[in-house]
Amino acid sequence: MQLEAMVTKEVTSMKNNIDESVKLIRERKLPNAASKQQSSMTSMNNLALMLSDVFKQMQQQMSSSGSGEGEKPGNESGEFGKKQKMINERLQGIGSEGKTQKEISEEIAKIVNEQAKLRKQLQEMQEKMNGTEAGKKLGNELKDIQKEMEKSEEDLVNKRVNPELKRRQRDIETRLLEADKAIKEQEMDPTRQSRTATKFNKPSPPDLEKFKKEKEKQVELLRTTPPNFTPFYKNQTDNYFKRIN
Repeated sequence: MQLEAMVTKEVTSMKNNIDESVKLIRERKLPNAASKQQSSMTSMNNLALMLSDVFKQMQQQMSSSGSGEGEKPGNESGEFGKKQKMINERLQGIGSEGKTQKEISEEIAKIVNEQAKLRKQLQEMQEKMNGTEAGKKLGNELKDIQKEMEKSEEDLVNKRVNPELKRRQRDIETRLLEADKAIKEQEMDPTRQSRTATKFNKPSPPDLEKFKKEKEKQVELLRTTPPNFTPFYKNQTDNYFKRIN
């Protein structure tokens, strides 16, 4: 889903430039045709680099899972904010001078992958906290942060590295730092930990116990010596016994 927009964009650009190039060649406008061919090659290279990087990362993840050393789901206090800060620092370097188009495409693909991974970890933490005090407090906030992350991923895939994207990323970082703080407080304060309800056996008064036993004897007697009812009344009697039990 995260790659769909970028793949569609590059494939469409590649096809359009090839079509334009063929048209210009027929019209013997060779310099313009060569320019269109170069643009088509740029889209091919961008797509190849992005898919190659994603494929390598998938292989690394499969290898880690197979060896039993893969990253465990969940998160320790403070990790979300720190990870988002690292992603934002890498994003700031996207527009640095001296970087080629190839290097920029590779870096964007890596940032998208890291942002998507962090969003998945945030979702796992949200599910883990269901039913806890922190979960009740942060449930909607974590959902909103995930939606903002999805917007940033879409912008990155489409190479919309603009001030709005960077502002949103800084806001995500700030909100994650606050969420980390709340989670840490939940983990450190034993009075706010969720506990399983304890069952208490409260003995019934002697008179009530005697009444229950007498009632059970009467019901059992009626059941063992039923009158010859029609099916309708027999059904009504059975329903009565079910209600009083």
